[in-house]
Amino acid sequence: MFEHHLRGRHLRSRNALHLADNLACVSADPDQIRRALRNLALNALDAMPQGGTLTIRTQNLDDKVALEVSDTGEGLTPEECERLFTPYYTTKQHGTGLGLAIVQSVVSDHKGTISVHSEPGQGTTFRIELKA
Repeated sequence: MFEHHLRGRHLRSRNALHLADNLACVSADPDQIRRALRNLALNALDAMPQGGTLTIRTQNLDDKVALEVSDTGEGLTPEECERLFTPYYTTKQHGTGLGLAIVQSVVSDHKGTISVHSEPGQGTTFRIELKA
């Protein structure tokens, strides 16, 4: 799904999948969820210009399913985290500032929530929760 993004880069990145067994079903548009996941994963790869680990994790919660996308990249300040979902806000030179706003819109359209946890120099985790 992300191979074209990595072509031409000399990254030493590692991908890790931690997928829950018997993950509960959610009522969702697969194309929209794929778009949101792809956007989060590409952002994670951009945050690791020297390489690192991209981790995608799923888990069952009581009445929800959680999907996490984590990186071991540069991390974000608390101020950046507060503004991430604002349209046209970007921390990238080549960014439009629309990617995370679109992700938030997709999650909201599915009656879900998205949160971010990050520390400068430690990486970032985005967590989506959708009703099962």
